[in-house]
Amino acid sequence: MAHFRKMTGEQGELPEWLLRAIEYIDLQIARDFDELKKNKKDYDKTMSIGDMQWFYLHTRSEYMNVPLHSSAKEAVDFYWTQAEKYWTQATLYGKAATALFCFRNGNKAMADRILDSLRETAIKSDELGMYWAGNTAGYFWNERPVSVHTSIIEAFSEISGNRSELDEMKIWLLKQKQTQSWDSPVSAIDAIY
Repeated sequence: MAHFRKMTGEQGELPEWLLRAIEYIDLQIARDFDELKKNKKDYDKTMSIGDMQWFYLHTRSEYMNVPLHSSAKEAVDFYWTQAEKYWTQATLYGKAATALFCFRNGNKAMADRILDSLRETAIKSDELGMYWAGNTAGYFWNERPVSVHTSIIEAFSEISGNRSELDEMKIWLLKQKQTQSWDSPVSAIDAIY
C-alpha cells in the first residue's frame, strides 16, 4: 500500500483498515520481542535480529506519521539498535531495509555507508548490469531474488538517486524476466514498482 500511495501521489488520510493493520504489526513486533526476551538469555549481547524484524522496520518506516503503539516502543528501539549494530551481518534484504529506515529517520551517513558496502559487493557486467552474486533463491519470501533486488533498487533510488546505477540494476531485473520469469506474483509487483 505504501508503494501504491507513492506511485499515485495519494496524500489523504489512511483508511481505517490500514491503520488497524499497522497497529497489528506493532503489537506483533512487541510479542516477538517478549518471546525473544523469554527464550534467549543473552539476546541483548548477540545478534537477535532477522529478516522478519528488518521487514517490520522497513514497513513501519513507510508510515512514520502513524504513531507507534506504546507496547511496541521498547521492541522498536531494541531492533533499531540491533539493525544499526549488525547490518554488516545482514542478508542483502536486511542491508537494503536498514539503509532505507536509517535514511527515513535522518541517519543519512549510515544509509550512505550501507549503500557503499552494497556497491563494493556488486557485480557489474555489460550483459547483466549491476547485481549481487549472493542474491540466490531460497525457500522463504525473503529469499526471492527479484524481491531482494527490488528492495536494493528502492534503497538506491530513494537514498542516492544515481540514474546510471539504477539503470544498471534494472538490466538484471529485465534479464530475469527475459530468461526465467519473475519468481512470484509478489516479485512481479515489486519489479513493476
